[in-house]
Amino acid sequence: MNYNRRKTSNLRKGRISQSGATYFITICSHSKTHGLTDLDSGNIIKKCISGVQNNNDFILYCATIMPDHIHLLFQLGDQLKLGQVIAKLKSQTRHSLIENNIQWQSNFLDHHLRDGLQLERFAYYIFMNPYKKNLISIDKKWKWWIKNENYNPEFHEKLREGLIPQPEWLGKIESLDKLLRHRASSSPTMEE
Repeated sequence: MNYNRRKTSNLRKGRISQSGATYFITICSHSKTHGLTDLDSGNIIKKCISGVQNNNDFILYCATIMPDHIHLLFQLGDQLKLGQVIAKLKSQTRHSLIENNIQWQSNFLDHHLRDGLQLERFAYYIFMNPYKKNLISIDKKWKWWIKNENYNPEFHEKLREGLIPQPEWLGKIESLDKLLRHRASSSPTMEE
């Protein structure tokens, strides 16, 4: 595949790596191949995310594993640069994914969050993503949602029993493009 034609090199433009900064990350499988939520692959990815956090490479707020990509929201630690953390995650999952005929894309999308309001918005987006993509019924729990036990986003308090979202939330999900363009305003996700 010709990556220059797809302009994935543009993903690196303006990328900064700042210890203590909060990042929204999307890592896609090569050619958007499905299979990341297969039991073996999903469990390996969850284990590696936990391992990277345990090494203090980042403090995870939350993440979700989708069939062809993962979303992560974390605060970067002070030991590794952003690209090194992502490379570590990819390398630790590589062998298992190859066994399932999946590889990671060489690049990743990153967005540096500049305030706490964005944190809530991105966490909500990550949580609702599988529901928005119709991967699961609004009445079921997404098995591949990962949340740091010390992080409690506002919307989490309003979940139904079993970590199930409110049905009306489906109509209140911002697009990723809008989130990435948005700059600090009140959170629209939790309107009563």
